[in-house]
Amino acid sequence: MNHILGEMTSEESHKAIEEADFIVLATGSVEQHSLHLPLLVDTIRAEEITSRLVESSGSLKFLVLPTLPYGYSEHHIHYPGTITLKADTYQKVLEDIAWSLKQHGAKRLLIINYHGGNTEPIKLAANKIQREIGLKVYAVNWTQFGRDLIVEWAKSEDWGHACEHETSMM
Repeated sequence: MNHILGEMTSEESHKAIEEADFIVLATGSVEQHSLHLPLLVDTIRAEEITSRLVESSGSLKFLVLPTLPYGYSEHHIHYPGTITLKADTYQKVLEDIAWSLKQHGAKRLLIINYHGGNTEPIKLAANKIQREIGLKVYAVNWTQFGRDLIVEWAKSEDWGHACEHETSMM
């Protein structure tokens, strides 16, 4: 079964959306990552790690949406190349995506976040989506899954933006 919505025809997507256990939306950003990493670090990670997650999902049926490359990155706007959405715009984009999915029979939306700035707007959107749209939303920051392994590898709790952990992933 193809797990990628964007590679399907409209007809194929109809059945896939209705049958999916989870519709997956990976979220990234376009922002500076120091002098040595590309602007799309979070988005590249989002696509790669989400792809690996879906491939190893066993019996769960995941349908992966195109990665949302733009995030909430106002805290990096002074760095050239950073492109940010305002927090309320970002939240509304998530709500509109969820509304569209609900119209096509989606049951659950899994948002996997790969950029720290997106966390709060995602929480707000998830609550509103569940209340007003009636779509179950599960919002997860990717580091929740591997934090213990990252800390072990980095030999420190002090890791994050453009550190050797992100550099090695790229």
